[in-house]
Amino acid sequence: MKFHHYLIVIILSFLISCASYILLSEGYVSTPDIFRKASPVPDLSGKSPEFAGLFAASKNFKLNVAGQEFTASGEKGSIFRQSPAAGFLLKSGKTIDAWISGGSFSIAVPDLKGLTLEEAKDALQKSSLNSGASQKESSPDIAENKVIKTIPGAGAW
Repeated sequence: MKFHHYLIVIILSFLISCASYILLSEGYVSTPDIFRKASPVPDLSGKSPEFAGLFAASKNFKLNVAGQEFTASGEKGSIFRQSPAAGFLLKSGKTIDAWISGGSFSIAVPDLKGLTLEEAKDALQKSSLNSGASQKESSPDIAENKVIKTIPGAGAW
């Protein structure tokens, strides 16, 4: 009689093991983190979000586009920053956050000639620019306490 009990336990253990393997390998149940292998994060910089998503998926990672920012360099629409950084060991199935370049952000310097210092500061602020040091000079063409010139000049980017 004891032999039958052992045989039933062995058969049930085998069936449970097979069912667990099928569920995990087919993706019906996600693998717990403790069993996932850590792999180096791929370098996604300079890639389009579409390509980077496919590339990350091929390495068993997910991609999240976390935002878009203007950058001093970098092609508009390409990834310029990611977290975690390339080479960092991350467990498979985890998410990589990426930021997309909105292109370079440049503003033309407004024409401030003939404005008072306060008017010039207001005009700069409206253009999202800051004023630097000011210096008094005299000019035969422009009234006292008015802007004579700016460095960089009006229209400069």
